[in-house]
Amino acid sequence: MKKQSVLAPGAVLKESLDTYQLTPAKLADDVQLSQSAIRQILSNKTKISINVGLRLSKYFGNPGPYWIQLQQDYDLAESANDEEFSAILKSIPKVQKPPVSKKDTASKASAKKAAPKNAAPKKAAAKKPAAKKSPKAPAEKDDAQESSW
Repeated sequence: MKKQSVLAPGAVLKESLDTYQLTPAKLADDVQLSQSAIRQILSNKTKISINVGLRLSKYFGNPGPYWIQLQQDYDLAESANDEEFSAILKSIPKVQKPPVSKKDTASKASAKKAAPKNAAPKKAAAKKPAAKKSPKAPAEKDDAQESSW
């Protein structure tokens, strides 16, 4: 595989700190992380997690997945440049679907036709006869009802 060059997330973070004239301590305080965590990212000893990536995106005004995608792109480039891993990938065969024979197709079709015969018949829901409505006797009107109309 050809070598791919992608900036490390720590280098991009360092550029952002320089652009905004921030110290790692100020960034750590503002995004509620330890100074150690920021320094680990700056030195590329720690990857940017989703949690940290979202904090950095919010802080620097980047789209939500910016820092996460940056880390993912860097990881993919590193894997592509790893000769041992590339050799492993080359040695892994691609799985093949088994061929479908006419016999398999015919037996599946007959199995589908046979299934309804073996299935228990569905019971029809019993309908309840409608209750007969008895004619209502006219309600006696009291003086309070008549006055509210």
